[in-house]
Amino acid sequence: MKQTTKRILISAAVLLLSVGTTGTMYAASDKSKVGKMDLVFDSDLGIGVDGNSFSVTAEGANTDRYYISDTDVVNEDSEDFSDSNPPEIEVTLVVADEDQWYFASSSSDAFRLNLATSSKNRYDKVQFVSAKRSDKNTMLTLRVKLIYDKKSKLDNRSAISLAQNDVASSVGFGWDSTHPGTASWNTEESARYYQIQLVRNGIDTGIMRSVYKNHYDFSSQMTEPGEYQFRVRTVRQSSHNKSEWVTSEVWTVAGETEESTGANVVSAGAE
Repeated sequence: MKQTTKRILISAAVLLLSVGTTGTMYAASDKSKVGKMDLVFDSDLGIGVDGNSFSVTAEGANTDRYYISDTDVVNEDSEDFSDSNPPEIEVTLVVADEDQWYFASSSSDAFRLNLATSSKNRYDKVQFVSAKRSDKNTMLTLRVKLIYDKKSKLDNRSAISLAQNDVASSVGFGWDSTHPGTASWNTEESARYYQIQLVRNGIDTGIMRSVYKNHYDFSSQMTEPGEYQFRVRTVRQSSHNKSEWVTSEVWTVAGETEESTGANVVSAGAE
């Protein structure tokens, strides 16, 4: 009889502990794990003269279980982002319902950290730094770094050869004066392929492209007036390491209004 009474008292105590302030019955064991979190980073921090924006997006099947409540650049006061001082971002995550979900882990395995397509030409990867849970595992603070493209000393020699204007070469490096808007560069034997990017008025425009030839026609993307350049780098056959970017001279596209037709007449000329 005494043992039965003891069991009843223990069960009653557990029941009282599992009742919240609203009177809703709830036990900690009823919570479910948020699961792995897919976060996508889109940024141009430290890229170009206007590189000061970033965003973080939650993707995947379990985005109804948590949300991003805040993001912050930890070293935003820095004016000299570099390979040794990359942008560092802090992301605060909160469960959607603290009575239903909880963050089960703060290790790197709890996340899938990816770059947005538009940022893949700017950084090499999103690097996990640390994560910390708080508020009874209903809040999680994640810190990451946006690592710039890796380079190797060996690949710097590839960059030099890309930009050489050898008089014996029929192609050379720069804008092709006979085919306006066409960029060309020297073939590099160690390259698996080349990555190219169009630059307008000092700012990246369009997407970064991977090409296997040593020339590319940008003319369809050069319809707006401005000063255009292209930049190119190699991706090595063996290691996939990238060389330094090599930037061309300026090609100016000037727009003039033709009074008789109101059309925009575009002319181009290399400086």
